[in-house]
Amino acid sequence: MSEISENNHLGRDFVHLHIHTEYSLLDGACRIDQLMDRVKECGQTAIACTDHGVMYGCVQFYKAARKAGIKPIIGCEVYVATRTRFDKVNKIDGNNHLILLCKDETGYKNLIKMVSASFVEGFYSKPRIDKQLLEQYHEGLICLSACLAGEIPQAILAGDYERAKTSALWYRDLFGEGNYYIELQDHGLKEDNIVLPQLIKFFLQLLFGLIPPIDMQFWFSDPSRFLAAYDAFVVQTLAPNLLLNVLFNCLSVPLTLGLIGAAQRLLRGEDVQARHSLTYVPYSLRAIGLEIRIVLYAFWPLLALAAVTLVLLLIFHSHSVYQLFRLASLAAIAFGVTRLYSMAAAKYLMAKKTTLRVSDLMETSRTIMEDRRLNLFLLELSFAGWWLPMILVCAAVFLLVGYNAYVVCVLLLSVFVRAYMVTARAAFVDDWVGNLVSSADDTASITPKSI
Repeated sequence: MSEISENNHLGRDFVHLHIHTEYSLLDGACRIDQLMDRVKECGQTAIACTDHGVMYGCVQFYKAARKAGIKPIIGCEVYVATRTRFDKVNKIDGNNHLILLCKDETGYKNLIKMVSASFVEGFYSKPRIDKQLLEQYHEGLICLSACLAGEIPQAILAGDYERAKTSALWYRDLFGEGNYYIELQDHGLKEDNIVLPQLIKFFLQLLFGLIPPIDMQFWFSDPSRFLAAYDAFVVQTLAPNLLLNVLFNCLSVPLTLGLIGAAQRLLRGEDVQARHSLTYVPYSLRAIGLEIRIVLYAFWPLLALAAVTLVLLLIFHSHSVYQLFRLASLAAIAFGVTRLYSMAAAKYLMAKKTTLRVSDLMETSRTIMEDRRLNLFLLELSFAGWWLPMILVCAAVFLLVGYNAYVVCVLLLSVFVRAYMVTARAAFVDDWVGNLVSSADDTASITPKSI
């Protein structure tokens, strides 16, 4: 049997490593023959078979995959006894799921031995192996942490993060570098919302060296596959909250104008009160319209590129299209950022002159900032002295305390940093604009020609 690693070099398409066929009784819905047709349709070159506790379908799976020109990866989602395979006490002895994949012939023979022992020696509701068998027959196998029923997710759901960490390190040490992986699965379940942040926290702790290192590559052993999996995870996680984020941003627009207006009052030596933050609420629609126009002005190439990429993906179903989009999007983002700097003065002008049309605000901002984008960039570069300590403090709180404390920390620290940044930008804009705009009550028109 050839090595799995043959399929791991850059440029290969995504490979499913956790699949249940019709041989996973009362669980699997994938007919083997139809599965191979679908794998070929998706342009994939390999597929794994990981039926629950059994290997009945391996021969049929292997033959069907070879006939279709697909690389078969033999595996099994085994049941691991909570104590030993010989312990069979009601409500005490159960099992946890674990994915095992054969990377060579030795691994195949070892997996057969363990699955056979799970029926002959360990059967209790399910055919169970135990850690003793894993220690004896782990050679030639790759291990994945499995679904929510896996040992690590179950420990997290029980509120025992230390046990989850200890278990992961045990599997890491047993299977060795490059042979143990943490699975990230998001099926929209409430349990996923508990488990996934903890798994990511675990990864970050490993990344920053707070606990011994482990090979945490989330299913994949090359960067392209990791990035694709990460992007998919981000999209799946954020998509349900997109509407809420949009609504929040819309509500924050007039409050941002209020903060800008307060900074401008302070620069003029005027008194600032809390009620001033609500001054711009009546102009919310105009302010939201300005925000939308600025985003479209700056990032229309990126939006157009995304639309074209989506069409091409629907037509060609190729991962190469997605990779080209990633590269092209970097140029589109860089272009958008430069145009965004051209609009840097627009909101500050609106805070001074609420009666101006959005188009006039944008044109005036573009004229003001034409030769001053570098100056603004250098100003914002100075903000790093505020942001870097904040990021380090918030990261430490996230890793050592938890997500809720991290959110509170971000909110508290960002209040001070944001106030400083808004005031600095207001002073920057006022220095260049001068007396172009007198006050918020002045209804005189402003045009670029007036500068």
